[in-house]
Amino acid sequence: MPTLRDAWQKVQKSLENAPFLVAPREGQAMVTHLCGLAPRDLLARAHTPFPEELAYHLDRLLARRMTGEPLAYVLGHTPFRTHDWQVVAPSGRVLIPRPDTEILIAEALLVMPRAGGRVADIGVGSGCVLGSVLDEAPTARGVGTDISAVALALAAHNLSRLGLAHRTQLVATPFLDGVDGPFDVIVSNPPYLSDADYDALEPQVRDWEPRDALVGGPTGTEPYPLLAAQAHAKLQPGGWLLVEIGATQAVAVEGILRGAGFAAVATRPDLAGRPRVVKGQKI
Repeated sequence: MPTLRDAWQKVQKSLENAPFLVAPREGQAMVTHLCGLAPRDLLARAHTPFPEELAYHLDRLLARRMTGEPLAYVLGHTPFRTHDWQVVAPSGRVLIPRPDTEILIAEALLVMPRAGGRVADIGVGSGCVLGSVLDEAPTARGVGTDISAVALALAAHNLSRLGLAHRTQLVATPFLDGVDGPFDVIVSNPPYLSDADYDALEPQVRDWEPRDALVGGPTGTEPYPLLAAQAHAKLQPGGWLLVEIGATQAVAVEGILRGAGFAAVATRPDLAGRPRVVKGQKI
């Protein structure tokens, strides 16, 4: 009888023939997903027989992945920071969290009040940014806004599963329209790709992830002026706005924040050294 190791190695070997880049442990991720195992437990159980009744389901997952469907959507969830996040609902999908966005969370935590504090996340998506901040700032409270019903439903599910629902409010609104301040910190990972950037994306992203969560407009910087103006109005003095940006947008977005009245404007790089987060303080 094939073992768990046999099952994931067979999947990984099949994926080597895919016409796109495949991560080295996707086969393991499919097997742990089907078997209900934590990734850290898989190697210890590598020689456990792979249940025969799961073979059909594993083949189905592999077939979906071979079409180019992102692994996060094939499995329905993806790891980000210290938790797993559901990214697929019966009614649709949300943007898949990227490791680069952890810089946004790390910078937000640096400026959060030591006790209490109120944070807003504009464009909450899966809830991974707001949820991660609240998880690591256990006395803070948060508000997440989005115009996508799918995003709000998935964020509610993820925040509830992590025991954070009692400290969060989710609002169906663009930006912070109708949301009362003041806030200590406002964060956002807005859609910042230009139309040309979107057209040049690899098919695994362009053909599967929601366009509205990726594209800001012709230049990609279109969301930032309104975002900065609303944030400045709804932050309390000394509060911070932090936004994720595209790699070539730092100068433009820094200028937008300064024009909206923010001080101490600065850019922080991601782990690859690319500009990733612009932040500014309301004085």
